[in-house]
Order: sequence, then structure tokens, then C-alpha cells
Amino acid sequence: MKTQLSSLDLSFLVSELKLLIGARVQKVYQIDERSIRIDLHSREGSKELIVAPHFLSLTQNPYKTGKKPSGFSMLLRKHLSGGIIDSLEQYDFDRIVEIGIKNREDYRLVFEVFSKGNVLLLDKDRKILGLLDWQRWKDRTLGVGKGYEYPPPTVDVKGLGFEGFFGILKKSNKSLVKALAMDLGLGGVYAEEVCLRSKMDKASTTVEEKDAMIVFEKVAELLKSSIDARIVFDKGGEKLDVTPTKLLAYEGYDEKRYAKFGEAVDHYFFELNVEGIKEESEERFSREVDRLESLRKNLEDSTRELEEEIERYKNAGDLIYKRFQELSGVLEGLKQGRVHWMEYLKSLGYSEFKEKEKSFLFEGIWVDIDKSVPENAEIYYKKSKKARQKLAGAEETIKRVLDDLSKAKERKDEGMAVIEKQFEKGETRKKKWYDAFRWFFSSDGFLVVGGKDATTNEVLIKKHLEPSDLVFHSTVHGAPFFIIKNPDKKEIPDSTKEETAQAAVSYSSAWKDGLGSADTYCIKPEQVSKKAPSGQFMGKGAFMIYGEREWFRGVPLGV
Repeated sequence: MKTQLSSLDLSFLVSELKLLIGARVQKVYQIDERSIRIDLHSREGSKELIVAPHFLSLTQNPYKTGKKPSGFSMLLRKHLSGGIIDSLEQYDFDRIVEIGIKNREDYRLVFEVFSKGNVLLLDKDRKILGLLDWQRWKDRTLGVGKGYEYPPPTVDVKGLGFEGFFGILKKSNKSLVKALAMDLGLGGVYAEEVCLRSKMDKASTTVEEKDAMIVFEKVAELLKSSIDARIVFDKGGEKLDVTPTKLLAYEGYDEKRYAKFGEAVDHYFFELNVEGIKEESEERFSREVDRLESLRKNLEDSTRELEEEIERYKNAGDLIYKRFQELSGVLEGLKQGRVHWMEYLKSLGYSEFKEKEKSFLFEGIWVDIDKSVPENAEIYYKKSKKARQKLAGAEETIKRVLDDLSKAKERKDEGMAVIEKQFEKGETRKKKWYDAFRWFFSSDGFLVVGGKDATTNEVLIKKHLEPSDLVFHSTVHGAPFFIIKNPDKKEIPDSTKEETAQAAVSYSSAWKDGLGSADTYCIKPEQVSKKAPSGQFMGKGAFMIYGEREWFRGVPLGV
């Protein structure tokens, strides 16, 4: 069963994810200790990118987040919110994906999809500003303030010519399938697939040049396969693998096909990731419950021992008084001092002594020869009393532990219920008025709404424009109107204005005209009028603009 993406998987996935170039980062959330969600807005609308230890994908599944953002997600928000993705690539043929993000500065977001996984934020000089997990390896250390170093290089089979390919096979003392899997980095499943497609003996440790050429061509064929993604199920109906194309290795297996590899990856890993999160959460909640259960058991064992001590010491004191006359006679005889005290007691039939403590065993009770009968009894009564006091303290502690245990179990049940609910398919969001338009929330939290065509332009300005809003329009032909909604009459930050200006030019015909940037302006609602000058006609979606304008010059395209 596949539990992580291979280098080849990532190669196909990255080719699909390149559609995110030009998308704007809205917010970053941490789903759990090792996974993050990046909310994006692209020309195709809102997108959610999930990055987990062993995969990444755009998702349509309900990965929800905690109420309190983590420090790492806050760091990513601080540097990346509002930034534009300007590059997305796989490093060589490794399980590393890098996203370039242009904001106030240039950043690189690096995803290492191997081992425990990691997410790192780098500055323009590739210094690590923050990371999900500090890690030390034999050949590199990942930590804040350090320069980012790649792992030792692997073979980039995509860029390898036949001579280099054949050279690696010749030098390898492994079987063909292992050389393909390990030395050339294809991984087990795809190495098996190449052997099947080339009809070669996978166990062979020597490959002739003509056979190597066939294998080389089949590797190239696999790398250039058209996307025909699918989830493969084993004979028991459980998920077995997710692949970007059909494999001979899974001939006869049940499969579910997907138009995009990313969709297949999303559906495949969602359940695996959810189970992992549930197990991890269960373990985390259980640790405290188990600790308190162990403490409760130890305390209950202690109380039983104390109860036994209370009874034993009381009985000892009672026995001493019950045999008062007999013990008094023994102790009086010892006072005569005619022989050594131990010799005297031996003559009376006693055989166990503590010479240093000057005591002898009487009916299972140690009696001090230098103390009177009442004093010996009092020793045991005091021990019984002390044990009773300890018992009272232990019982109070048990009450507190039981209370803590009850609360810990409640927290566990509530926490697991939240985790379960977190991954339930939620109800469809109730439609908002702005769903009929283009819209997004700015990095400062303002709702920004734009027209899609002449009709929605008309409706937006006539029906939804309010006195405290701001209106944006580009000078490019066919540009829609955008408005920043401001019902609370707050001061609108420059960052929100700049984001809206970019949306206004990006949804114009500037893309079609091949422009890299364009001008737009901002006005107040009272400067917008449907009333045309004498002799002119205002068509649907067109308005007159009066008064001074706040200009945004050379705004780059890239929603």
C-alpha cells in the first residue's frame, strides 16, 4: 500500500500544480502538527493546497483547522499573505517541491515530501526564516537562521541521456528492478512497471546495451505518459495505490479513474491522512488519561497498604495490652540484670532478637526491653495513627486524581469528537449575494467584489454599492468594476487597495492583449453616475466617472 508519493508521482503532480502560478496567497493554516493548508485565489477561483509529510495536493476535502493558529502558520501568513506565486517546480527528480512567492520580498516555500516531511520558508538569500520541524541529518542541519541545503544529489532520470543511463546500470551490482528502483530513483512499483513493459527479466544483474536501450525507452515512455490517473484497490477493496497513468502491474485490479492526478492523490491520501491524524490525536489524548489511570492505581494500592498498616499496628498495640501481665513479668525479670538480656530471654523460650535496638519478637511483635508495656503499646498506636493520617491524605489525592481523570476522559472524548467532525463532509455553504460575482477577501479581511460581464457590472454598482465602499476600474478595454465593501466604515489599508487594483486589471482584456501590467484608478461611490452627458447613451454595465481619481500605475497582472 502506498503511503507516500514517489519522485515520479511528484513529477506528474507538479506539472498539474503549475496552474497555481499567478495565484495569490490568502492565508495559511496548520491542520495538525505536521500538515498545513494554504488558501489561494487564482484565475479559476479559490483553491486549497494541502501539504502533509508524504504528499501534497489541491483538495476539495474538508481539512479544517483549529481555532488558534500555530506560530509557524502565523509566520507564513506574515510573510506570504497577499503574495503572488511566480514559480513552482520539483527540485531535480527529488521529492522536494519549491514554490516561489513574490510579496514585499521574494520568498521560497520548500516542501520536503520524504522521511517525516517538512515545510521551510526561505528568504531571497535562501536563509531559513521558519520551518515546521527542526531536523539534523548526517550531511545537513535544518534550523532557523541557517542556509538551506538540499539533501545529497540523486539521479535525475528525466534529464539523463542513454549513455549515463546505461553507465548506471553497468556499474550497479543489483538486479535490474532494484537498480531502476534505487539507483535511478523510480521506486519499486514503477521499476516493476518498466520491467514489465520492456519484457526484461527483472532479476537479471547484467544488461546488454541493446536491452538497456529498450529499458531506457520504456522509462522515457513512462515519464511522458498522458495523465490517466487512478486509485487502485486490492482484492479486499482497500486502497492500494494511486498512479498518474495506467500500469500493467495492476492489470486485473479494481480501479477508479480521475481526470487529474491531483484529484486522485487528494482522494487517496485524505482517508490515510485522516486516519493518521486520528491515531496521533488518540495517542496524544490517551497519554494524559493513561498517566492518571496509572497514578490512580498506584494510589489505590497505597491506600490498601495503609489500611492494612492501620489494622496491623492497632492490633499490635491491643495485643500488648491483652498480654499485659505476661509482658510485665518478662520486662521486670530483665531489670534484675543477673544475666545478659538475650540469654535471659532465651531461657524463657524467645529466639528472635534485634541486639542493636534491644528488642525481642513477642507473638510477632517487636518489644523494646527499655520501655514499659504501655510505652511499647503506644509505639504501635502512634504508627497506626500516622498511617491513618497518610490514608486521609491519599484518599484526598485519589479524589483529585479521579476528578482529573474524569476531565481528561471528557477532553479525550470531546477532542476526538471534534477530530471526527473536522473531517465530516460539511453542509454546503449557504449562498451569499456575492457568489454571483467575482469575489475574494483581501489580506486585511475586506470583501472585494467584481463584475463578470456588463450585466453583473450594472447590478453590482446599482444594487450593491454603498456610500462607505470604494470603486475600482481599469483603463483597459472591457475591464469590470470592483468594489471594496466597507460596511463598518473603517480606513481601508493600502494593501487591500493594491490587491483590488491588481484584480481590476487582471480580469480585464489585458491578458488577451499580452500586457504585463496596466493602470487602474479608485473613486468614491458618489463619483459614479449612470447619467450620460447630453446626446450620449450609457450602455449596460457602463457608467460615467466624475471628479479626481486615485491612480495605481503599472499594476502587474497576476490574480
